[in-house]
Amino acid sequence: MYLIAALFPYLPVLTVLVIIAGATRAAVTIKINTVNQQESDPKFLGRVMSISFFSIDLWVPLIVILVGYMVAPFGSTILYFFGGLMLVGIWTIHWLIKNKQKTN
Repeated sequence: MYLIAALFPYLPVLTVLVIIAGATRAAVTIKINTVNQQESDPKFLGRVMSISFFSIDLWVPLIVILVGYMVAPFGSTILYFFGGLMLVGIWTIHWLIKNKQKTN
């Protein structure tokens, strides 16, 4: 997403990317909540869900502020860096899930 935003810094493209990012975040949140509910002991479910919500939603405003201040001096090139980090993160999650399935 960041890579596309860096390559095409036009309002219509950025609007579509924001919509896709929101849909992706919703899908990930639904999956996380589903896994939390299925894998947690019912007597600890409230605690698990509150920690999960806290850990996900805590960082959003901080990251938005940080990226906003970083884009000003570095321009759109910083988006390449963040796009690369996202690709590494996605690959890592894929690798972890794949290895977990092999062990089960």
